[in-house]
Amino acid sequence: MARVRAEALNRAYSKISNDGKNIHISGEPGIGKSEFLQHLVDDLSDEFNVLQKDVRVHHTTEKLERDLLHLARSAAPERHAKRNELVSVSGGVAGISGGGTVDDRVRDLYKLGDLTSNWSGEPLVLCIDDIHKIDEDEKVVRDVIGEISSVLGDNVHLVTVGQISGIQDKEVEEIHLNLFTIAETEVFLEEEFGQLEEETVSSVHSAVDGHPLYLSLLTESTDDEEDLVLPEDEVFDSIEENYIDGLSPEEYRFLRQVAPLPELDEKTCSGVTEDWSSVEIDRLLRGLNRRTIVQEVNRTDEGHKIYKIHEVFRDLLIRKHRNEKEVCRQALHHHLEEISYHVTEGGEDSLLESLPHSFYVKHHLGAIYGEDAGADELLEEINQIDLEYPHRGFVVVYSGFSVLPKDVVDLWQEELPYFQDWVFENTENEVQAELVCRIVEWGLSQFGDEDPMELSDINVEGSLDDIPEREQPVQDMELSDQHAKRMRTAWINILSFFLTEEPYRSKTHREQVGKTFETYGISEELIFEFRDRCKSTLSDSDLGDEFEDFLEGFVTSMGEEFEGSTKSSIDFYEVRDQAMEMGREMFDNLHHQVLLNSGVLADVAEEGGEVLEKAENPVFAMFWYSLFTVYFRNTTPDSEDFTRVKELYLEQLEKRREYEEQVEDPIIRAKDSAESLALEEAEMD
Repeated sequence: MARVRAEALNRAYSKISNDGKNIHISGEPGIGKSEFLQHLVDDLSDEFNVLQKDVRVHHTTEKLERDLLHLARSAAPERHAKRNELVSVSGGVAGISGGGTVDDRVRDLYKLGDLTSNWSGEPLVLCIDDIHKIDEDEKVVRDVIGEISSVLGDNVHLVTVGQISGIQDKEVEEIHLNLFTIAETEVFLEEEFGQLEEETVSSVHSAVDGHPLYLSLLTESTDDEEDLVLPEDEVFDSIEENYIDGLSPEEYRFLRQVAPLPELDEKTCSGVTEDWSSVEIDRLLRGLNRRTIVQEVNRTDEGHKIYKIHEVFRDLLIRKHRNEKEVCRQALHHHLEEISYHVTEGGEDSLLESLPHSFYVKHHLGAIYGEDAGADELLEEINQIDLEYPHRGFVVVYSGFSVLPKDVVDLWQEELPYFQDWVFENTENEVQAELVCRIVEWGLSQFGDEDPMELSDINVEGSLDDIPEREQPVQDMELSDQHAKRMRTAWINILSFFLTEEPYRSKTHREQVGKTFETYGISEELIFEFRDRCKSTLSDSDLGDEFEDFLEGFVTSMGEEFEGSTKSSIDFYEVRDQAMEMGREMFDNLHHQVLLNSGVLADVAEEGGEVLEKAENPVFAMFWYSLFTVYFRNTTPDSEDFTRVKELYLEQLEKRREYEEQVEDPIIRAKDSAESLALEEAEMD
C-alpha cells in the first residue's frame, strides 16, 4: 500500500520535514488512514521523535490536552519539563486526611504551548489518531485541531488522523485518502501478481469498489491471477471466506472456538478450551495477529497481550460457531473466578484489577440471557462454579456494584439465604448467628422497594446468657475501668433489646442506653434532633436529584462505552481506565457544583452543629466542626465557608478545654484535637 500512495506519503513527509507544517489525514472508515499514518511515522522516525495518542469514545478535549502535555513532557529536556507546582498541603483529624493541591489553574493547552515554544530537544511530532471521536460536532473537532496546532513551537509538529475533513487552518495541510482509483488498484495488484490483463484489473476494481481493505484480503488469500474471478453477488463475504480458508486447520479450529469472546488473551482462552496450552495459545495469537485476523489492542494487568478478532471476520466466525452461549458461559465462569481471586487474595489494587473481569462478566451474561439479565441470572451462574463462603460473599458484594449496579439491592437480597445458611453452618452459637442474620436482613430492607423493617422487628429467641462473653466489644479498647464498665453496660442493654427472653426489653433497656448517653453529656432526644436536622437540611437541597443525575449519567456513559468496546479496537482494560477517569471528572463536577458551590455542606455543618452545641459536653460539636474544618481547608481554603466553620470549631475547642477541667478522666482531649488540625489559632499549652 505504501507504493500505491507513495505520492501522498512523500507530500505528507515534505510538508512536515521541509515546510514545517502540521498535517491532517482524512478519509472514510477502513480506507487505510491508520496504515498510512504508520508508514509516515516510519519515514519520520529517522529525524523526529514521534509520539502517538489514540482518541477514544468519551475522550474530552481537556483530557486530550492533558495527554499531549504529558507526552511532550516525557520527550522534553529535563530543564524544560515544567511540572505542575504544589501550592498547598493539608493535614487531617480522626482518620480523615487531606493531601497536596496541584496548581492546574492554567489550561493544559497553554502549558503545552509554553513548553514547546522554545523547544531545544530532538524535533518532536505528536500524532493523534481518531481525532473525530473527540466530539460529534465536526466544527468542534476542526477547532480542536486548529487550537492545538496554533500553540505548538517551531520544532514540534502535529499529525491528526480522522474521518473529519475540510480543515481550514492555514497551518494544517490536509491529506485526504480516497478509495483506490483503477490505476492505483492496478499498481496494488501488480505488486502481488505482476502484469495483469486490463479486464482482470477492471473486474476486481469494480467488484470491491477500489476498497483498500478488501483488496488486501483478496491478494493475501489468492495464489494466482486465475483466482481473482469473483462472484457477482456477496463479493465481500466471498473474500472473507477465502481469506479464512487460507488459515491452517489448527488456526481455524482455534478461532472458531474463541470467536464469541470479545477479547482474547492466553489466560482467558485457556479458560474456555483445553486443546492448547498457554504457550501454544500465545503462539497462535501472535501468528493470527501477523495475518491481521486478530489485532493487538492492549495488555492485561499481568502483562499478557490482549487481542480482538478483526470486525471483518468476527461475525463470519460466530456464524460458523455451533454453541456460542457455551463458550460465553465458560468465559463468564473464568472471569468470576478471577474476581474471586483479586478481591480476596489480591494486593492493594485488587479492586481496580478486578474491574475488567466485571466488564467481561457483564458482557457474557448479556450474551447468554439477553440484555435484561439481572440478579437471578448472575446468581444462577455463580451457583455453577465451585465458589464457597466467604469468597462467594465477597464476589457477590463486589459484583453488585461492578456488574449490576442498578440491581445491586435485588442481588444482595437474593443472596441473603445463601449467606444465612453459611452463618448458621459456621457459627457455634445459634442465638449469635440468628442475631447477625436478622441485623443484616434489617440493613438490606432499608434499601429495598418494600417497607423497611423496624429495629423492633428484630426478635431473636434467647437471652444474654446465650451470647458468648467475648462478644462484648470493650475488652480490646484502651479505656479506664470506669469507662469500660459503662460501655459494657450499654452493649448489654442494646443486645437485650433484640432478645425475646430478656425482661423489660422494650422500655427498660432503652432507658438504660439513654442514661449511658447522658453520662457522656448528650441526651437521646438531642441525638434524634441532630439526625432530623441534618436530614431535613439535605432534603431541602437539590443534592438527591443532582446525585441521581450524576449516577444515571455515569452509568449511561459507561454503558455506551461498554457496548462500543465490543465493536472497536478499545478493550475492557481501557474501558476500566476510562471509567475511573470519567468517574473522577464527573465526581469533581458534582463535588464543586452540588456540594461546594451550592453551599449545602456549609448548611449541614452549621445546622447540625447548632443542635450539638445544646449538649452538655462540647466534644460532640467540636468533633463535628473539626470534620468540616479539615474538608473546607482541603477544598476551598480561601472561602467564607472555611472561615466560618473554623471559627465555630475554635469556639467549641475552647469550651471543651474548659469542660475538661471538671472531668477526671476524659476519653477525648481538646489538646489532641488541636494538634491534629494544626491550626495556628488552635495552639494550646
